[in-house]
Amino acid sequence: MVEENGIKKALEKGEIPIMVREGLRLITDDTSETQSFQELMTSMTEEILGKEITQNLGIRFYLSDKPQENASKVRYAQPPIILFTRSLLESLQAEALEKRAAGLRQSGQDVPADFVQNGKGILLGVLAHELKHIDVGDNNTKGIETLCDNFAVDTLIRLGYRKESLVEALKYIFSSQDQELEYRYGYIEEYLDVHPRTDNRIRLMENKFFSDIETQAKVRLDAN
Repeated sequence: MVEENGIKKALEKGEIPIMVREGLRLITDDTSETQSFQELMTSMTEEILGKEITQNLGIRFYLSDKPQENASKVRYAQPPIILFTRSLLESLQAEALEKRAAGLRQSGQDVPADFVQNGKGILLGVLAHELKHIDVGDNNTKGIETLCDNFAVDTLIRLGYRKESLVEALKYIFSSQDQELEYRYGYIEEYLDVHPRTDNRIRLMENKFFSDIETQAKVRLDAN
């Protein structure tokens, strides 16, 4: 508890303790890769929230070298921190999407015609979800996740991307995790991540929630 309080206070002051850097395997070197990542995330955030809000939030984006395909808002961090694993970004490149599409077809699954071209849509859905966490807080309840998923789907529809992109993103993330125990989280990840189980979110969307969400999103968008 004392250690957790120390981490929380440091993050709230804008610091990133060594234990957090190592536990989340943050890539902090100033390289062309990290610069390009920062520029991409800033540009996409502006596309989602607008330039003024993006500048006011001052979000810090970090790449992580964790092997799982994942993204997360870091709990307690001020200014906010959102991290994406390098493996998630790599999995959304055209070549990787081609391989995934071929595997899905081989297993008898339907693959959308624009699947390979939809890497940005998947990434936008993930980013929009994490951005909403900044607004609604860090609690990883079903209600909070529903709000964040709602916002992500609203965003995809508003920007002209397929709403299914969010489910595709969650399947990417879940397929890279240890499905026996869901995550084999380290202490730091378990303490700082704001997400509940990914498989539960996929099931919720596919069985009921996701079938209703487009109608809800259109109603909200038509009202604005």
